[in-house]
Amino acid sequence: MRNVTNADLTLFLRDLYADGGDLLRTSETGKLYDKRIRAKKDLLETLPEAQGIRSPMAEELSAEDAVHDGLGNAIYSLTEAILVHPLVSTETRQAAAMGREGFITNPGELRRSYADEAATALANRPKLNKHKAALKAVQVPGGGSLFDWVKRFLDSGDAIDGLLRQRATQLATAENASASGALRAATVGILTRFRESLRDEMADSGSSLPADYDARLFAYLDKLSADRTAAVARRGYAPDGTNSTPTGDGAGPDKEAPQPAGDGANRPEGGTGPVVG
Repeated sequence: MRNVTNADLTLFLRDLYADGGDLLRTSETGKLYDKRIRAKKDLLETLPEAQGIRSPMAEELSAEDAVHDGLGNAIYSLTEAILVHPLVSTETRQAAAMGREGFITNPGELRRSYADEAATALANRPKLNKHKAALKAVQVPGGGSLFDWVKRFLDSGDAIDGLLRQRATQLATAENASASGALRAATVGILTRFRESLRDEMADSGSSLPADYDARLFAYLDKLSADRTAAVARRGYAPDGTNSTPTGDGAGPDKEAPQPAGDGANRPEGGTGPVVG
């Protein structure tokens, strides 16, 4: 289980107790380990989303970023149309140039990190009132003016900033990485000892447990572990971006995208078999 993450362990233990732990307690070993395994499950589920299933505020950030980027593209496209149109007035052309040069000079800016987008909105806010009259003179589809589009664009950047601050607060008040790593190690240790003891029980001549009991009980964890091991072999590094034992799923510095067991980078497949440790 070298490469399994806290997210993997959380998913496995949720599945293990989906039936209330009845299958686990079918064995005498399971009855013995039940309380300790359940305690680890409860502790794993208290971890912040960044160390468990997802990065905090990932969905909220993604939704707000879609609004931000959509507005940015709309502003750029509108100003582009005005600037290339041969029959618009000089005043309208100048207003479009202000919108372009002051707020969105290139659509590529919309592929920058959340933090960069928030910082750009903060820096550009003073320009809004300065060019208010000119921007209001440019009407836009659906009613309103270019000023309204630009203001909402900046407001969205500010909203991203607010979500980033909320995420920072959640992470600051959460368990630190070393505590998370210690919990992962303790959970893997208990599961490994349980599985070894279970195999001793199954090997006993008086055991009534079915031959595939161990495989059925650990099927999900074996699959998660095999997937992680295969991914590490392909990439050459663990899920946290290092060659060391991971403590959770890593997240890149830029915009998040969904991960397999739960966060990611800019704008995680297969094999089975028992794994003990």
